[in-house]
Amino acid sequence: MPPPPLEIHGAKAGRLRSVTRTPFGTVARLESSDLNTPLIQTEVILFDSQKKIEFINRVQKDKIYKKEAVYFAFPFAMDRPKFKYAIQNGVVDPSVDQYPGAGKEWFSVQHWVSVEQENASATLVPVDAPLMSLGDIVRGVWPRAFEERKGTVLSYVMNNYWPTNYVGAQGGEMTFRYVLTSGNKAGPGALSRFGLEQTAPLEANELSDVDKAVDVPRPLNRASGSFLTVDQAGVVVVTWKRAEDGDGTILRLLETDGKSGKVTIKTPTLNLQSAWKANALEENQQALQVSPHSVETDIGPFQILTLRLKGVSTLSGGDLK
Repeated sequence: MPPPPLEIHGAKAGRLRSVTRTPFGTVARLESSDLNTPLIQTEVILFDSQKKIEFINRVQKDKIYKKEAVYFAFPFAMDRPKFKYAIQNGVVDPSVDQYPGAGKEWFSVQHWVSVEQENASATLVPVDAPLMSLGDIVRGVWPRAFEERKGTVLSYVMNNYWPTNYVGAQGGEMTFRYVLTSGNKAGPGALSRFGLEQTAPLEANELSDVDKAVDVPRPLNRASGSFLTVDQAGVVVVTWKRAEDGDGTILRLLETDGKSGKVTIKTPTLNLQSAWKANALEENQQALQVSPHSVETDIGPFQILTLRLKGVSTLSGGDLK
């Protein structure tokens, strides 16, 4: 089929509404508009002590049944860029890592997408919309190869082209958040940790005396403490939960650096009795040697490793079930 005729409408009438100093940095608020989007409110947050810029876009979208697509563009000053992005358990360079016949106009990104040239790189975390196009918008040309492209990353936030959704309207108030960092070329482990920190940040909750029905002993240090530690920076904890069969807990780890090695897990709040490597169905596969508060195991490049831990909790004195 011939490529469809597309009309490009960029945001216009941009204006700066305010610039505010906060305890963590500077916040600039802007407004613009576009066809079928009468109001686009953008917050740009410049952090004082963190190397990142956060973009929060709040869009008022008219209800439209005609075929259309909406993007947020991040153009970088690179004329010969290399792209890479994270998937669930690995990193993809679309110029070399795709099978023949794979789609090359849009890509599903797990936590980050990076554009690099020489010793510089820029990495974007799409917090709310994981579909991306690289170098240009989706024009329906179905390229057979991922050839040289401009250094632009586009967040493909919506369309009503496809049979699954073209009968519906795209309308209402929507929010799309992005976090940007830059520097020398960073390894996949550092980028994955950065992406995870943005998509699942640490949440704080204040508890008062009235929230506690019983005053139980507090085994963790008041200033700092940990329920669980992992000694490899490239290994992240995906989940630690009660086992589905109720027999102990399931700890799931992800190696993000593309390296094999040993990882030691320590848990001062649990006197370990046994540990097993398990599969994704939580079926025990291999017994591991444990000490009272730690267990060591091998982990492979980009491996998703599932462990079953059983022991006695030091918090309550009972079995951890």
